Amino acid sequence: MGNNRAFIPTSRPSKNSFIRGRLYSTGRPSPSNILVHTRSSCPKLQLPRFPCVESIMGGGRTQAHVHDVVVSVTNGPYRARYRVFFKRHVLLPPNGVLDLRGDVVVMRMGSQDPSSVVNLRSSDSRAIDFVVAQLVPELRAFQGPQRRLRKEYTVVVPDAA
Repeated sequence: MGNNRAFIPTSRPSKNSFIRGRLYSTGRPSPSNILVHTRSSCPKLQLPRFPCVESIMGGGRTQAHVHDVVVSVTNGPYRARYRVFFKRHVLLPPNGVLDLRGDVVVMRMGSQDPSSVVNLRSSDSRAIDFVVAQLVPELRAFQGPQRRLRKEYTVVVPDAA
């Protein structure tokens, strides 16, 4: 079903930081780049950063559980991986941008360590918009009667020629 995330116990020392992500909100008519709180399990080493998207996504009382899927994008020689976070509940408000319910947050995955998230690049916004548009039918089916969702998707961007 859809939670691929690792969680850091609160008893360990950790480092908190903010990483750029893209939010498709229920309260806004267009997507926006936001700062997402992340935690790393050791402040002295360069260990993976794990996103805390629950603080950004609405509907915490309606649905506390956050699902996520990994999307690999291929655009010629350009390759990137994104993690798409969303919720699944019929009482979530309709999204202002997508034909879904609830907020959607997209973050870029690290190339060195795929379990970590990194800052979005300036060129990622258009690619993320394309990826989310391709993924909406799958997410809409999962929010409806469909009970299964793949953990990873691959999107190939067609040539503009």
